[in-house]
Order: sequence, then structure tokens, then C-alpha cells
Amino acid sequence: MQKVWRFLPFAYYHPYTNMAIDEVILEAYKAGFVPPTFRVYGWRPAGISIGYFQKAEEILDISACRRKGIPFVRRISAGQMVFHSQDVCYALVCSKDDLCLSNSVKESFKQISRFLINAYRSLGLETDFFLEKETGNKHSPFCFAFSREFDIAFQGRKLGGSAQRRKGDVVFQHGSIPLRLKVEKLAPLLRKGISIESKALGLEEALGRPISFNEFARLITESFKCTFSLRFKTAGLTPREKREVRLAVKRYEKAALVK
Repeated sequence: MQKVWRFLPFAYYHPYTNMAIDEVILEAYKAGFVPPTFRVYGWRPAGISIGYFQKAEEILDISACRRKGIPFVRRISAGQMVFHSQDVCYALVCSKDDLCLSNSVKESFKQISRFLINAYRSLGLETDFFLEKETGNKHSPFCFAFSREFDIAFQGRKLGGSAQRRKGDVVFQHGSIPLRLKVEKLAPLLRKGISIESKALGLEEALGRPISFNEFARLITESFKCTFSLRFKTAGLTPREKREVRLAVKRYEKAALVK
């Protein structure tokens, strides 16, 4: 019998709202208020997410971000900074048993990422995981400057990135797949002395053709369902979640103002 998940369909949100939704669906699932959930989303306006343990003031030129109207927000997951502009993102929350996930975080990354590898295959791209434990500049604050063994590789370059948060048996994972990777747009937003050297590529570069946000969002949604033999029930956030999202957005706004 197919498991039924809640599906929040592709939509664009402000950076604060995106991270507020991710936080709230994790807490709502952990409390038993909602079923396992999968969503796909984009960022409008463009923004920067930093890992939970990163400090914005140490890596970003806060004044430059404000002048250029680029919001920044701290994720609930660890990892490095990502500039979200021309990317499609996904997020999921479930128990380990919902997807038969390993206790090992690294192995669970690989198990979950199978849906992306299957999606890329349907586009004619043969991808796999990196063989080395780490490649690139692991000291860089930029997500696409280095890769780990559970990251997806295409012809030796990183294709997208993901991060995870666990609370007991509850697993939350979100990821970013750039359709077009524009590293040069991030450089003016960094503090002096911080350089970025991308070891990644965008999906369009890998494909050699354009692909729309909606096309790729539909593709990874279907791939997730098929990979894990699930059934989706399309639904919005509950009234309780909407209230919690509004409160979380205010917290993110306040946190950005004090930097």
C-alpha cells in the first residue's frame, strides 16, 4: 500500500518565508500535527541562506547586501552559504521509517538523493556520488566550493547541494539545484578577503539547453513519488502552521536587522 504524503506544490516565496516554512513544517510533523511532507520552492527576491553554525557578519558584507536588496537568512540546517536566485529547492520532513532511512546521516543523504539521480537520468544525465570523502576547498564558506561523498557529481563537478537536520527519528532535508549558477553575483556581497571558487555547475550547463523552473519542479516531484512509491495529497499549510510561519518570519526579519 502506497504511503500518503502531503505535497506543497512549487511556489516562490521571500527568503524569510521560505526558511520559516521549512522550520514550521519540521516542528508540526515532529509534534504529530501533519503527515510526512514534501515541497518544492523558489526564492523571490533572490537571497542568501547561511548554515546554522555560520555567522553572517563574518562572511557577508552586510551593507552591500542591504544596498543591493539581497536578504540573508540562517537555515535550520548546517552546511555552507548558498546564493538562491536561479535555483529550484526542495524540502522534506518524515520519520526514518517513512523512507526506510539508515541511522547513518551520510547514508541517508544518499538514500534520499536517489530521487534526484533518477530525475537527472530522465533528462539524459548520468550522475553519481563523489568517490572522495571531500574535494575542493573545505574551508570555504560557500556550498559549491567543495563536495562530499554524498553530493551528486556530473563529470566531476557538483550538481546541487543539500543539508539535513535530525530530531530523534525525525528527518528534515532540503536542497538547492541551480538551473543557472551565477557565482559572480555573490562575490560583491562577501566581506573582503573571502573568495569563492565554484566546483559546481548549473543544470542548464550540464544539459546544454534551457530548462524552466516549472518543468524541473514537476520532474523532481514525480521522481520523488516514483522513487519511494508514494502517493501525494496536494494541500496547503494548516491554519496553525500559517500562524507559526508569520511569527517565524518576524524573527528572521529581526535577526537580519541587528547585524
